[in-house]
Amino acid sequence: MKNLLKVFRSEEGRVKGQKPKINKRYIYIFAILSLFVLLSLFWLPINNSVNIPRAVMRDAAERMKEAMEAIRAYRRRENIKIDPVYDPNMTGLIGRENTAITTTLGDLEAKRTTTNPDFAGLMVLLMKKAGVAKRESVAIGASGSFPGAIIATISAVEAIGARPVIIYSLGSSAWGENILNLTALEVHRVLTRKGIIRSDIAGCSLGGRGDVASSMDKKVRRQLKRKIEDSGTRLIFQPDLKRNVKTRMTIYERASDGGIGAFINIGGAVANMGTSPKVLQLEAGLNNVNQLPPVDKRGTIFTMAARNVPIIHILNVKGLVLKYQLPWDPVPLPIPGHSKVYGEGANRSPWFWLLFSTYFGALITGLALLVRT
Repeated sequence: MKNLLKVFRSEEGRVKGQKPKINKRYIYIFAILSLFVLLSLFWLPINNSVNIPRAVMRDAAERMKEAMEAIRAYRRRENIKIDPVYDPNMTGLIGRENTAITTTLGDLEAKRTTTNPDFAGLMVLLMKKAGVAKRESVAIGASGSFPGAIIATISAVEAIGARPVIIYSLGSSAWGENILNLTALEVHRVLTRKGIIRSDIAGCSLGGRGDVASSMDKKVRRQLKRKIEDSGTRLIFQPDLKRNVKTRMTIYERASDGGIGAFINIGGAVANMGTSPKVLQLEAGLNNVNQLPPVDKRGTIFTMAARNVPIIHILNVKGLVLKYQLPWDPVPLPIPGHSKVYGEGANRSPWFWLLFSTYFGALITGLALLVRT
């Protein structure tokens, strides 16, 4: 006991009546040891998180890369110009700023960010977090606004071994699939004919205002309707939101035998989003929806949530890639499989990082004060 007390006393001893002083050297040692213990947590398994399926994530990323190569070749063959100013990575997945089927403004950088093949890896991770398993169905509702995210999602679903059930809305915001002879229908057909994706389209609407393209030119609306009918895809043409959503739910349920592992919304199609401002409260990525709007204002998102189907929301791209450590608008595109999303750090909760930062800041501050005394 006497020896233990000596360890904590100053080497100069202590003046009579003065409290024992702790040698600063031992404080530094204990601080370093505590930091070592904290850092060792990074090598321990993470509670409440999925096992990161890196091989499946890379498979999805490689599928997406192959898909972009096929679209690039198709555009060159069909003389649909790829503008290197707006699509510097020459992905073939960037449209034009304004066309006859453009519905709203769009963020060019966000569109380009979703062309990163590792976005498909991220979609695998999100679906694993949602609990999607092999042979389950995944309902996908997508406008043409984010072609990169669409291909990433289908690639990810098929890489997992699940079944995508896809309903497209052909309208698109700026820089998406807004070229009249290169809509979501043409892109999907190219990729299925090449064998890169295997899933058929379950249904298709015109998109745009009211999901019936009411703000588009009548001639353009007729062209879009004819395009859908000629493809053999079921046309959804219902301006009433409640009936539109009911039609979509029927398609999803029949194609999936009633079992849906997750619903993925891509873009801002009104039939998926609904008309309630509550949709603005959805987070980027996987959501736990607790509050539902009235039935007459619900889009497919909230209708699925009411049936306890996990919701993955792809609209706020910047928030999503920041959360999961993917690069924003990268040039050139990363080599598939090397982004931070493949590391366990991307799977830690924000609380972990907050506590870690607070601890580290307090430790540095304390050591700095000790040095001054």
